[in-house]
Amino acid sequence: MMPLIVIIIALLLASCTPQSEEKQEKFYETEANLTGTIKLNETKEELEERLLSIQEIKDSPKCEITSYCNNLVAINCMAEFDGPLFYVEKTSGIIIERCGGFCIDPLKTGYCKKCPPENWTCNDKFEL
Repeated sequence: MMPLIVIIIALLLASCTPQSEEKQEKFYETEANLTGTIKLNETKEELEERLLSIQEIKDSPKCEITSYCNNLVAINCMAEFDGPLFYVEKTSGIIIERCGGFCIDPLKTGYCKKCPPENWTCNDKFEL
């Protein structure tokens, strides 16, 4: 009976160990590839092309990258005329917040809580 308990505990502990770096990298690659392939030493033009090709942004009118802050990019889709303003993680391409005219629609819940998001700590526009 005692050896069986030891084996069960060993199996439970083995399942609690953190993922290897290789598995974590593959997960990150999968997340990143949701918005296109990320190249090392990506140029500003390549970055803009990749981020502006995100489907939700592509479906919005006249979008342009207006500013950068740390790992975030602000993409303005005519927010000054009630269009959406997206905050996107530069490396992963994941939209972390939707603001601007996106917030007008009462059916779009769960967004527009932090505009700009907390990790947007810059006051001015920054280039890459």
